[in-house]
Amino acid sequence: KVIEDKKIPSIITLHDFYSTCPLINKIYKNEKYCDTPTPEKCNECIKSAIKEDSDITAWRKEWKYLLNTVDKVITPSENAKIETLKLMDDIKIDVIEHGINVYKTTKRKNDTKIYNVAFIGAIGIHKGSKILEGLITSKKLKNIKVHLFGIIDSQYQSNNRHYINHGVYKREDLKELMDKNNIDLVCLFSIWPETYSYTFQEAIACGIPVLSYNIGAISERINKYNLGYLVPFDSDVNTIIKKIKEIAKNKEEYNRKLESISNYHIKTIEEMRDEYIKIYDKSVKTKKVNKEELKKYLKNKDIISTIIPYQDYRWVFTTLKWKLISKIKMPKVLKKILKKEKNNETK
Repeated sequence: KVIEDKKIPSIITLHDFYSTCPLINKIYKNEKYCDTPTPEKCNECIKSAIKEDSDITAWRKEWKYLLNTVDKVITPSENAKIETLKLMDDIKIDVIEHGINVYKTTKRKNDTKIYNVAFIGAIGIHKGSKILEGLITSKKLKNIKVHLFGIIDSQYQSNNRHYINHGVYKREDLKELMDKNNIDLVCLFSIWPETYSYTFQEAIACGIPVLSYNIGAISERINKYNLGYLVPFDSDVNTIIKKIKEIAKNKEEYNRKLESISNYHIKTIEEMRDEYIKIYDKSVKTKKVNKEELKKYLKNKDIISTIIPYQDYRWVFTTLKWKLISKIKMPKVLKKILKKEKNNETK
């Protein structure tokens, strides 16, 4: 309402599905992708997570009001735009891909008889831990070895004949780890449509093709730039093992993927910044804000409403994102409000 009444220049980037799904990932009861569920299903799912009743219709109504009020709505991929519009139509959305500063290299030739596949990052259920567990326990791997660089939220921590858990890693060490372990393929099996995936860009920066489901931003880039392989979204572990074996045999196709990767340009943070600056400059120059009236609005607590009640949101102030955001230059009146919230959190 403040944005609308005081004509404040405003741009919002939807990095995930928070505007349509308060649990962010569109995964029904932490089990499977829900696509376009009924409001009843959404409320049921949210209640199972936060143990309180909610009203998803009111949530989306307020978000739609906000998204139709700001000057520009941005998503990091075309697929994220499509997924958002499934549950929030009549909104104009622009697509600006995120940037990431990683040094792209080429994959060195692997002449070993073992075909090495890697999972990268924190592999929870939403990132495909069930597939990783299935591969770890499968008896059909033969000459395939599975590597985990990161963590998995399950009992499968120990190594076995076909599985090595390397533990957490630093981004700057990833290329060296990929080379040292002769990684041929990176597996990214998120069970929801990723809106961007930094991990995908990191894998490509190492010069390694990616195997993923045919859904989300990962699928979008694999299809557009020939950077890897896709399997149907409902593929089980056996289907995925079969696909890995096919990839290992077809070296000619694999080399074409490597060539595509070498020609692929990974957008940098600086390039993303330049695209955003054009939008910000254009918007800010067309509007003027009355700072005194804005202060009055911000002091009025009645303008803030919570549709979905979270039991404790104060944890946000301890996160790295909050620490970074708190360093951004902003009006003193806002800093006072935010500082007050932070002080309440520490009491």
